[in-house]
Amino acid sequence: MVFGYRLGMPLARTVGVSGALPRRAFEMAGSAPGTVLVSSPTRPALPTALQAGDLVFFDASTTDGTQIDHTGIYLGSDSSGRARFISSRQTADGPTLGDVGGASVITGTGYWATAFRAVRRL
Repeated sequence: MVFGYRLGMPLARTVGVSGALPRRAFEMAGSAPGTVLVSSPTRPALPTALQAGDLVFFDASTTDGTQIDHTGIYLGSDSSGRARFISSRQTADGPTLGDVGGASVITGTGYWATAFRAVRRL
């Protein structure tokens, strides 16, 4: 992930490696370094303190209960005031800022906005 190389934060295969970012989305949300700004089993209110670079987490799958299963990086508001993020998606075959597979926003009523669950600042 982007933070591992640029910030010297290694990616860990398991939870509990000091200073490392766990590999799986639900592990990052629950036990990565940093501070949880908001976390909810349902869609939370967007925190006013959200900053570019914060990790945003989603419950996008309908097959795993309420488990966090997708991670993105918050980019800030676009020219329309929508909270944008970047993430890697199968439908776009890799990282995208675009709206392939759902608008890349965590505000509104779209796919990713309704799947939004948590924010962590590293």
